[in-house]
Amino acid sequence: MPRRTPLLRPRYFAPTGLLHLGPGGLRFVAAVDHGEREFECLVSGLADDEIERLLALGAKRPPGRVILNPRRPPLRRLVERVLLDRGASLRDGVSPLSGLPKKIDRGWRFEIRPGPGFSVEGQGLLMVVVVAGEPVGFFSGSAGVLVDGADQVVELSIGADMVYVVPRFRGQGYSMDLSVATGWMVRELLEAVYSAVPCRTTLEVTLRADVQSTGGDHFVTKLAESLEYQLELLQEHGLRRSVQLGRLEVDAGW
Repeated sequence: MPRRTPLLRPRYFAPTGLLHLGPGGLRFVAAVDHGEREFECLVSGLADDEIERLLALGAKRPPGRVILNPRRPPLRRLVERVLLDRGASLRDGVSPLSGLPKKIDRGWRFEIRPGPGFSVEGQGLLMVVVVAGEPVGFFSGSAGVLVDGADQVVELSIGADMVYVVPRFRGQGYSMDLSVATGWMVRELLEAVYSAVPCRTTLEVTLRADVQSTGGDHFVTKLAESLEYQLELLQEHGLRRSVQLGRLEVDAGW
């Protein structure tokens, strides 16, 4: 029988963590400071001159505030920002509204949908970088947890759709802030799912990506590294020895 009550509940999220589950769905707020940017630059594989440039810029600006599905600032402002870049986006073959929620003034809720022999629960993800109260960029995607009818296999599926930074803020490291914060978010989500699955369950993790941006491949690579790192931690130090962890599967669209 498919599950009709949610697998994920608020108690499975660490009280001291950045990611929480409430009545309105997943909530996440993080500040990416210069120290985090410095570490990210050093492991990025970028050329030395580009690393120096990004570090110099990062030292001059405050920590990047990244919010999941924010109520404020209104998402309408973000849509307006994207529309201003409509011509450039269309020249790149990218719809400027791709990945944005249809109801732009309401956050997505975490929902469960029973199916024949399985259930799926999850929600859309919109990670927004905010500067002085204004959205300057976003990552859009989804998170879903598929449970088979016998509770024997659970799959955490992360979808990545689009990365976008307002043109005048490009080249300043804001996509790096998004990448770092999104990596933190998916790691905490994976840990919560690991805590929630029944005993003697196989937990599989899939990253499905068809990101629309020139730097999308790098963003997806960093997401995959974050998920793989968390899987390794759970393999070595996880306390639920009856839960079998599969390898990360990456389904990239490029």
